[in-house]
Amino acid sequence: MRLSLREELIDRYHLPDSDAVLVGRAELLAPPDRELLKAVLVHGQRPSAVADLLRQPANRIRQRLYRLCRRLTSGEFLAAARAISYLDKSDGEWARLYFCERRSQRELAELFELAPHRVRRRVEDVSSKVEAIRHLFQITRQGSGR
Repeated sequence: MRLSLREELIDRYHLPDSDAVLVGRAELLAPPDRELLKAVLVHGQRPSAVADLLRQPANRIRQRLYRLCRRLTSGEFLAAARAISYLDKSDGEWARLYFCERRSQRELAELFELAPHRVRRRVEDVSSKVEAIRHLFQITRQGSGR
């Protein structure tokens, strides 16, 4: 018996089966990616139907879904997603844009009207904070015997 695309993606990328967790992770993505993931994984729309609505080939939609699911389970995405609530509002927004939405430093420079070197420094600063929080989670998990 062939798996549905949702079941295949959940199985292949070890995504949580819970719609609430999927929606929570999807909320950190850029709006077009968020809506695509929610349409297929949460609302059960077929990729071919979404492709027709977007006037794109169905294979391109499937490819985007595979890439998005791979991103949702990447260590970088998960570390940033966990850290965002522990960061101040500004750092959390930078972490979401850079790690979760995968905005380039050039895009961030344009968005915030900053010089490239300032963006690079800000990304490095936020990256070190995300890494420190990830490390604390790791120590806490090891200390609790998990």
